[in-house]
Amino acid sequence: MDYFFFYFASVYHILQILLIAHELFEHFQSVSCHYSEPHRPENEDSLYQRTLAILEYILNGYNKLELPGGGHVQVSVEVWVQEVSKIIEITSEFELDIYVTERWTDPALAYSHLNPCKSNMSVDGRTILEKIWNPHACFVNSKLANIHSSPFKNIFLQIYSNGSIWHNYRIKLTGPCSNTLRTFPIDQQRCMLFYESFTHNHEQVEMEWIDTVPPITILKGNITLPDYVLVDFSASSELRLYPPGIFNELIATFTFQRLYGFYILQVYVPAYISVFISWVSFYLGAEQIPSRTTVGVNSLLALTFQFGSVVNNLPKTSDVKAIDVWILSSMAFIFASLIELAVVGYLSRNGHHASIKCVVVSCYFRRFSIVPLLDVASSSRIEPDLPQLSTSNECSL
Repeated sequence: MDYFFFYFASVYHILQILLIAHELFEHFQSVSCHYSEPHRPENEDSLYQRTLAILEYILNGYNKLELPGGGHVQVSVEVWVQEVSKIIEITSEFELDIYVTERWTDPALAYSHLNPCKSNMSVDGRTILEKIWNPHACFVNSKLANIHSSPFKNIFLQIYSNGSIWHNYRIKLTGPCSNTLRTFPIDQQRCMLFYESFTHNHEQVEMEWIDTVPPITILKGNITLPDYVLVDFSASSELRLYPPGIFNELIATFTFQRLYGFYILQVYVPAYISVFISWVSFYLGAEQIPSRTTVGVNSLLALTFQFGSVVNNLPKTSDVKAIDVWILSSMAFIFASLIELAVVGYLSRNGHHASIKCVVVSCYFRRFSIVPLLDVASSSRIEPDLPQLSTSNECSL
């Protein structure tokens, strides 16, 4: 009896020792997993082999055509704007360089149960992305889009132990702008990009802007072009109906304000000068018809060529622009000075120039431009037998 009691007591103590040893082993394994790398760093080959082993395990039997979780997938999107290179007004488009980040969760790619001592692993996005499910999202309204490939394709893919996927790529694209030039050159341009899944509708994939950080970030803080400056950007979303179904569409809107200093120096100031030069003919005598004609015609031609140089750099739209009103008004003033020249020449030819104090056209310019009235009473060709006209400030013939 004592023998059996001693036997069972020994077995009991042995089992306790084994249980304690197992707990100590798991504890030291956990400590070694978390603290061995700083003290005993593994070489790159070992880490690479471990990553390959994990990838081989989780991709074994993986079906990339099956939706993660077998149902509705939420994809969070974030955009980093690195640079806006140019805005092309003729074709109503703009070019920019951006980073696009997509995040979603695929339970089939989780590897936390393997106890790999790795919270995440960075893999080659160029090859692994073709082996796993992804939302196949793109900018559906872009005119041209290319992933940077210098010195290699700029695609980054990171897989977390819980199955979360972090996909980032750098892309250069050309998108459309709403080209409204009614207030040109004091106008704004709104450029919009539409981002959505190309192969999955709203029931399968829900595209949404990331809510933990600002969805759109300007990396340089301020984007300024030679003729534009970025004044506002926003992120929104909407549902869009297509024949295959309803799709989630993410909208990135960029608003650019035109810098009009160039047009003040190259258009407005020269237009002022051209009009002022045309008024020089008012100071010439009635007999100086060739000189007055040359001044007026040259001013009109200079303004016409200047207007043509501005229009050549703009799209051919039927909208009346603010600069059109300004240039045409300046042309009207110069043309009116030529009309005044014709009236004075006609009156001089018919012998009525002896006592002309002003005419209707001269009176018009006197009211609006404060130019002295034409006074040809001192002309050397005054004939004494002509009737005397009124010399008051009122315009009369």
